[in-house]
Amino acid sequence: MTIKEFIDFGVEKLSSLYSKEESISLCNRLLVGISGYKDYAYISDPGREILLINKESVETKKDELFSESMVRDAVLRMAKGEPVQYVLGYEMFCGHRFNVGPGVLIPRPETEAMVSLITLSNSSRKPYEILDICTGSGCIAWSLWSNFPRSYVYGCDNSDTALEYARNQKIERREPDVAGGMPEHIDSVVDGVKADQPAPDFFKCDILSPEALSMFGGRKFDIIASNPPYVMEREKKYMRPNVLNYEPAEALFVPDYNPLVFYRKISQLAFDMLNRNGRIYFEINEMFGEQVASLMGEMGFSEPQVVTDINNKPRIVRALRW
Repeated sequence: MTIKEFIDFGVEKLSSLYSKEESISLCNRLLVGISGYKDYAYISDPGREILLINKESVETKKDELFSESMVRDAVLRMAKGEPVQYVLGYEMFCGHRFNVGPGVLIPRPETEAMVSLITLSNSSRKPYEILDICTGSGCIAWSLWSNFPRSYVYGCDNSDTALEYARNQKIERREPDVAGGMPEHIDSVVDGVKADQPAPDFFKCDILSPEALSMFGGRKFDIIASNPPYVMEREKKYMRPNVLNYEPAEALFVPDYNPLVFYRKISQLAFDMLNRNGRIYFEINEMFGEQVASLMGEMGFSEPQVVTDINNKPRIVRALRW
């Protein structure tokens, strides 16, 4: 099977769910993820045979090997609506590869924007206590752990499946304050603070439970981040099957009658758990930016601010705990 034949096969099978352009993009992503080819190979070398397996490569294990049945099966899984990230078993986020699968929310670019904002708003050379609430795959917690190498990072979630994924991610830390630097292991002492702190500590917590505060053991934090469920039930009709039928509903949806339920509860907890001058960051439903900011102001947070993304959509709310 050539690259072109594979793309054509995929476009045919995915046509009932996606446009031709989307189908090509998904098939190319699958091809790159499975074979390791460059993402432009389907344009530059469409006649290339992608399924040649020989005895030497099997014995030396020099190549990433796959079979025609394997790639066909992968396409057929996507044709049923399964996300390509689940088929591949990973998604890239903030330059890191995060393992994902059924039962865990797939990391998204909108959340990368919040991690970038946190990273740019705080010094990577300071030792912080950082908490990620509703951690899911751990993409926020691990990315902040990578970007703040002198900090302790914690993540909590109510899903055992998500916590299993979060605890088993393999992420490396970055050199502090080196823009665009490659991941690098750090084991040094700067200003008396050891740079290479332990990997994030993940634990189970039902954040809406009346006992939630006690689960943190009185610990105080300098930064709290959260991407909680915020999609209203009524928005389901606008969602595609690859999200609606596969990703965990408990990580996505909130009741139409109480869409700010997580923001309210997390803000209450954060006001008690943040140190003075501590900061809180939320990813939000774009329909509720001002409401979330007002809610946080009413709870005593200072300078609640709605931050827009590159498309000028409200995506993040941040505030300060005096």
